[in-house]
Amino acid sequence: MGNLVKAEWFKLAKSLGYKILITCCICTGILFSVIAATGDQKLSAYDVLTSCIDMLIVHSIFGNTFAAVFIGSEFKNHTFGNSLLNGQPRQKLFLAKIIVFFAGFFLMLFITWLVTVVIVSYYNGFGMDFSLGTCKNILLLFLYVLTGYMAFGAVIILMFTIIRKEAVTVAAGILFTYVYLFARTNLQGIYFLRYTFFYQIELMAFSINKKYNFGGDVFSGGLYFAVTILTFITALVLSVWCFKRMELK
Repeated sequence: MGNLVKAEWFKLAKSLGYKILITCCICTGILFSVIAATGDQKLSAYDVLTSCIDMLIVHSIFGNTFAAVFIGSEFKNHTFGNSLLNGQPRQKLFLAKIIVFFAGFFLMLFITWLVTVVIVSYYNGFGMDFSLGTCKNILLLFLYVLTGYMAFGAVIILMFTIIRKEAVTVAAGILFTYVYLFARTNLQGIYFLRYTFFYQIELMAFSINKKYNFGGDVFSGGLYFAVTILTFITALVLSVWCFKRMELK
C-alpha cells in the first residue's frame, strides 16, 4: 500500500494540470487579499481566515477540476485497467488514489488560505492577539474546514466514480453547487437541506463571521460534525463499492 501511495504522489508531483491549479490557487489568494486589504471595509487577517471558508463556488471549481486531472484522466487513459493487468489489487489501488487526492485537495485549499492571510497580515495586521483562546478558535476552525472538505472531496470522488467522464463530471459538480445555492436561497422550506454538508459548511461560515441571519437556523457543532463525517464515510464506501464492480479496460 505504501508503494502505491508513493507512486500516486509521484504522479501528482509531475502533473502539469495540478501545477496549473496550484498557480490558480495562489492567484486566487492574491486576488482575495488585494480585495480585503484595499476595500472600503479593510479586513484583518483573522477576518479573512474565517471568511475564506465560505467560498463554495470557487472550491467547487477547483475540487472538480482537480478530480478530473487526477482521477478522471485515469479512466480516460485506461491507467486503472493497465494497473490491474499488472497485478495491483483493485481496492488498494483505488484507496491509494483517494489518499493522495485528499492530500492534493487540502494543499490547494490551504495555499489559497495561507497566501491570503499572509498578505493581509502584512497590510492590515492579524487582528487578534495570539492567546490560548485565539489558538483554540483557529484549531477548531481548521477542524471544521477539514471535516467539511473531507465530505466535499468524498462526494466529488463518488461523482467521478459513477460518471467517469471528465468534462461531464466537472460540469455536473459545478451545476450541483449552483442548484444547491439556489435551493438554499429560494426554497428554504425544504427541511432536509439543513442535513447536507453544503448547508452545514455555509451555516458554520455565517455563524463564525457573526452573520446569524441564515434562514433563522442556529449552528450546532455536533450536527455539523455528524453530517460531514457521515457524508464522508457514505460517499467513500459507495465509491469503493462502485470501483470494485465496474469494468475497467
